[in-house]
Amino acid sequence: MIGIPRITKLSLEQRAPRALVMQLILSALLLAAAPYAASMEPFQRIFIDGSYDAPHSQDPLFLAKAGLVAGGLLIPVVSVLLTVTSWRRWTTHPGPALLQSALLLLTFVVGWRNYPYWATGVYRAYSSSPPGCAG
Repeated sequence: MIGIPRITKLSLEQRAPRALVMQLILSALLLAAAPYAASMEPFQRIFIDGSYDAPHSQDPLFLAKAGLVAGGLLIPVVSVLLTVTSWRRWTTHPGPALLQSALLLLTFVVGWRNYPYWATGVYRAYSSSPPGCAG
């Protein structure tokens, strides 16, 4: 390569760094749980009390929804830490570094942005008329 021997001294055929493998596993977990998170129904009391005043802790699926939201918010933070620690080593090949960047973006888009909406059912809550209404 062009004059940067420290970056190109590892080949792509060598074993992948642990941080990259961990990021792949975390991304796979997010994507595997996404259909379950997106299938969550909104808590029915939000149609009566509104989104902010509804007693969400009385929802029978509260723990599952809270766990999905917490996992969706925690995995991108862990992914940032893995990416930063991996990039600090100057022996990283550009290929895995670009893959880590893509996985970082994926975890933020799916976990940070979408999981809270999917798990709480907010995106479904106001897309149609409330249950029991003939509208």
